[in-house]
This record gives sequence, C-alpha cells and structure tokens, in this order.
Amino acid sequence: MKRLSLIIAFLLIVSSTLFAHNGALSLYLDETLAQCSANIGPFGTVNLQLLYVKDQGPYLGNAVEFRIMKTNGSEAIFQAPTWNPQIVITTGSIENGISLSAADCMGLNSDVTYIGTIPVMDISDNDTFIVRVVDDPTAVVPGIYILKCDEAHTKVPVLGGWFVFNGSCNPAVESKSWGAIKSIYK
Repeated sequence: MKRLSLIIAFLLIVSSTLFAHNGALSLYLDETLAQCSANIGPFGTVNLQLLYVKDQGPYLGNAVEFRIMKTNGSEAIFQAPTWNPQIVITTGSIENGISLSAADCMGLNSDVTYIGTIPVMDISDNDTFIVRVVDDPTAVVPGIYILKCDEAHTKVPVLGGWFVFNGSCNPAVESKSWGAIKSIYK
C-alpha cells in the first residue's frame, strides 16, 4: 500500500509539471523560458530573471507578492535586484517577503512579463543548489500572489518556480531516489 501511495504521489508531481497552470512567478536566464539551470563557480555571478508566466492564468496586474529562498547549506548570496521600470513601490526584501507595485498593469496582453533581475553569487564552491520562489510569510495568508489586471485588482494565488545551479532542472536527470525527487518540490 505504501508503494502504491508513493507511485501515485510521484505521478501527481510529474503530471503537475506537464500540464497547464494558472500562472507562476518563475526564475529563468531570459524571457525565452528555455534555461532553468546554469553552472556557477566560486565567486561567480548569474543574473536570474524573475518572470510572471501567465499560461492559463490571468494577465498580470500591477502587483506581486513573494519570497526568494535558496536551499539550506548553500553559500550563495542574493545581490541587489533590479526591478521592472514600471515598479514604483517595493515593500520588504526578497529573502523575508516582498511586495512590488506598479502604477498600471505590467502584463496586459503579455504571456510572459518581466518582474526583475536578481543577481546570485556563489561565494564558496560549485555544489548543486536551488533558488525558489516561495510563499511570502508576511502576507495575511502566506502565499505567492499577483493582482489581476482587472478593475477590482483581484488578488490571485499563483505557483512559484525554481532555478537549479550546478545541476539539472529536469528531475529525471538528477538522482532518481524518492528523496531527491521530493527535495525538488519542498
């Protein structure tokens, strides 16, 4: 029975990455959404693009709320981000929870909207580590949110993405143990 439960859980995880979603704040190297991993050496820096990927979700309105986290044990540091020029108000920090607001809709009629660039520097070695967009713990109800581009500025929960350094973003290429697969989705 336990094995069947594990198989079902694995299939749900894999299928959730294959099917459409209702929007996500994701990390990539550029707006082509082609690269979700990169190699970085000691004292190397990579500029991550924080993007809202609409998919089946709503168009991005004028605000986002999230937090950026790296895996435990990583010696990487986040350097000062550069935000989309439309963003006029920032409250908080990327590591503790942040809200970004613009005067107008940032993603009107856009399937991929640039939110900002976050430089990541690894100050020690080239071990694999992951940077994730996760729930903002300072929100009334912790989560990852956008405001829709509608008259009511409706707050909508969205998914968070991740970026892998010195490894692959495809779990099938990484270690195939259940623990390794679960660690990607924590």
